[in-house]
Amino acid sequence: MAKTTHGGYRPGAGRPRGALNRRTVASNAAARSIPHCTDPLDFLLAVMRHDGIQMTVRLGAAKALLPYTEAPSRA
Repeated sequence: MAKTTHGGYRPGAGRPRGALNRRTVASNAAARSIPHCTDPLDFLLAVMRHDGIQMTVRLGAAKALLPYTEAPSRA
């Protein structure tokens, strides 16, 4: 049976170990654009309000902030 050249391990094939994909590069760029915050609440507010961060991350920050917000007044 002849040895085929497709499938299986090939040295040097694929993305190099440690290389970042597009989503990670975009996430890192968005994280660098958030201002430095010493207060955790300020940081979560900055994440929640940042347009360049994925909506799921922003929603997570909003959920984490919920216990620290005032309850709306009910008239």
